[in-house]
Amino acid sequence: MIRIILAFLISVSFAQAKDLTIISNGNNTGISMQIAQENIKEFSDFNVKIKNTNSNCALTKVLWDNVEGPAILGYTTGFDGTLDKNNTMCYIKPEDNNLLFVLFSSPHWFCSVGNKTWEDFIKPKSTHVIALSTPPNQNPEILFNLISKHYDINLKLLRVNTSSEFATLAKASEIDFGLRSGIYGIYKDKCFWNTRDIESNKELSFLKPHTAVYGSLYDDLFYLYKNLTPQQVVDFRHRLLKSWNAEGVLAIINRRGHDISQLDYSSELAKDITLKKILKRYE
Repeated sequence: MIRIILAFLISVSFAQAKDLTIISNGNNTGISMQIAQENIKEFSDFNVKIKNTNSNCALTKVLWDNVEGPAILGYTTGFDGTLDKNNTMCYIKPEDNNLLFVLFSSPHWFCSVGNKTWEDFIKPKSTHVIALSTPPNQNPEILFNLISKHYDINLKLLRVNTSSEFATLAKASEIDFGLRSGIYGIYKDKCFWNTRDIESNKELSFLKPHTAVYGSLYDDLFYLYKNLTPQQVVDFRHRLLKSWNAEGVLAIINRRGHDISQLDYSSELAKDITLKKILKRYE
């Protein structure tokens, strides 16, 4: 009799569990998926289905446009066309009415990946190879054209999509420097500046008139939502905040060299200010 009751309770529990779809624009081993696996621990009362699109922004948009039921889209900016306003096949706009959470907001760091120093870099007539991230604009190239003109140096600029491709080029000594997020934790004392601190960097004061160029060079991990009630939005944010504060998620973010210093979820007001500030970057 007890077994029958237990079987009935288990079957009722499964019947009551709701579906939740999580879509990620990353790959199976990327930071988005690693964090998603930690996040779902807070959604044990849902039947969670995770779909990753391996940087295929068109597939990401198709899945997001056609998803049914409660859904979360986790996408890291800066490496595919998801935020490219000119790419109608891919563009998904983060807005007040669909932004659920931001898990990190990382400026792009400029670091040496070999033995070259800052003094080597700015030496007139010197030549260097720089690996750039791949935002849906030419701002990295514009930034280094300004820098090369100021210092009278020659630069070869390469767009590199993934962290693994960047690491392969660095290991093979095919690049001298890199500008991207998530590399400070690797190169640390060989990193010279980041795009958030250019404003206060005396060495780079000549760039101050060009805030529109470097001010957009961030990588953010957004969570957008769809088909949630207002109560569910509040509930999901609470769950994600609990997960975000947990050791697992923070360890992944720190290990990958990403930044959470600009994120404040200490109160509703702080949360609103944080999300609006980041959204403004993508207007």
